[in-house]
Amino acid sequence: MQSSRLCNAIQRALFQRTIVTSTETIKNEQISNQSSYAPPRQPLKQQFTHQVTNQVPPLERVDLYETDLALKEFVTNENCGRIKEMGAEVGAYHWFEQGHKANKYTPTLHQFDRYGQRIDEVQFHPAYHDLMRLGMRYGVRSC
Repeated sequence: MQSSRLCNAIQRALFQRTIVTSTETIKNEQISNQSSYAPPRQPLKQQFTHQVTNQVPPLERVDLYETDLALKEFVTNENCGRIKEMGAEVGAYHWFEQGHKANKYTPTLHQFDRYGQRIDEVQFHPAYHDLMRLGMRYGVRSC
């Protein structure tokens, strides 16, 4: 009888883990629909254990032309083209994400098909094509 109480007490102690923040303590029993090992849906603003202070804020909705002083000095009315419009569009989170995907999934060369015939085909991730369309729309050429 006493061993079963001890067993129950140990199980309760193991399953009543708490997440401690600087402002509140949340018991995992109260969070019924989430796994205790799943990351939080939104990052905690203040963590009790540490604070991360050496990270830059995320680049979202930034006008890349207006924030680049060297580019603004180099670009004149004669060679401006549509670079001001492109700087405003490229600063959106969507294009940063597309660039990340294009760098992560590099082009792959397929020299042969499944029958052994030589095809020499390069497959690109769709993010490459989106970035190429963006560059073509604004007249950007390969360097």
